[in-house]
Amino acid sequence: QFLGTFALWFGWYGFNPGSTLMISNANIADVASLVAVNTTLGAASGALSGMFTSTIVDERKTGVFTWDTTAAMNGCLTGLVAITAGCATVEPWAAFVIGTTAGWIYLAASSL
Repeated sequence: QFLGTFALWFGWYGFNPGSTLMISNANIADVASLVAVNTTLGAASGALSGMFTSTIVDERKTGVFTWDTTAAMNGCLTGLVAITAGCATVEPWAAFVIGTTAGWIYLAASSL
């Protein structure tokens, strides 16, 4: 599962920053770098919010700490999906918020 998630995450860098098609001047290079940063922040914050929130919820239910790596990987993927549309237009702090929220939405939807 980790290998597949990391392969998708790596491929997302070809999709999101690659959507600028070519870096012909400094402005487009700035946009491509912002897209790469936002892609990284969205995925990482989705993974962390999924894993830590799942751990906290499970600890409150059972009294035992367990690190749910499935929640981390699926949170990573939901963070990537959530940041894709706006990755060229949002600030990095907003990419973090979007990814974190996506991780929580994944946990809420998977508990239904």
